[in-house]
Amino acid sequence: MTYNELLNQKEWWSKCNEILQRDHYTCKDCGSVGFHNGGSFIKLNRIEEMDVILKGWLFNGTIFSKFWVDIPYNEPYPTANILFKEDCSEGPLTVYHLSELFRKNTLFKNILSVPDKVMVVSEKKIDCLDATTYYFKDLSRHTDSLDAAGWGYLFEFPCAISKDIYVNIEYSIPFIIDSKCYDRITINVTSGTRVLVIRYNPWSFPMKGLNIHHTYYIKGYKPWEYKDDALVTLCKECHKKRHETSQVPYYDHENRLIGHLVTCDRCGGSGYLPQYSHVEHGICFKCGGEGVIIND
Repeated sequence: MTYNELLNQKEWWSKCNEILQRDHYTCKDCGSVGFHNGGSFIKLNRIEEMDVILKGWLFNGTIFSKFWVDIPYNEPYPTANILFKEDCSEGPLTVYHLSELFRKNTLFKNILSVPDKVMVVSEKKIDCLDATTYYFKDLSRHTDSLDAAGWGYLFEFPCAISKDIYVNIEYSIPFIIDSKCYDRITINVTSGTRVLVIRYNPWSFPMKGLNIHHTYYIKGYKPWEYKDDALVTLCKECHKKRHETSQVPYYDHENRLIGHLVTCDRCGGSGYLPQYSHVEHGICFKCGGEGVIIND
């Protein structure tokens, strides 16, 4: 298995989530709050952790955790036979993709823009369920400008989907304005009987994509086999800067220095190619998002 393939294994995603939670989803160089590669699920211990992830954002005038506890329900839309299409399985968890319902249900046909990546995590197998759906227009507002920044959909299911809290932040299809490409972001929160989907306007969401940076490498080690102090959360820009301003040492099993790894010449050390954000979130295929070339 190549190193790039190892970076797609569930063990690495699990390790990434541990480091993200340790670092509070914050770049340790510039302090920006962000998310990792869209598509990875973060397990939360408390719903209040969403206030950290969505720092500076209000939901109907309040922080997320208070909104979640006392959601201001509006007109309900019964939604029948929502198909849970299995996306992948990670140990006891199953990740489902619910996008097909938007093409079939009258509610979503009448709404101009709908989230195109509704992802749900469950500890049990589900084929389909009915739900009561609520649509929130201008759901999210920024504390600085108070401009409308997004909208959301709440699905209330008749039974618990998950006993734990999971958040997933997904890139959607890029939005082009005056030849400039903006990221579209969809946030999915799964907990209990609820799935909340938040869709942000492409120009209003300030979060940065985060990388997990290795401060050194050991020949033959899998990316998740390193001690936690060898891993640090960085945004894409700071990740690239680290590789431009410092060298990454490469050791053998006896802790002897082999040399220093070469920065990827395709992405310049950032691990991402923003012009290809519509393909696997723009991850650089040459280095697998590491920013350096590793040949084991």
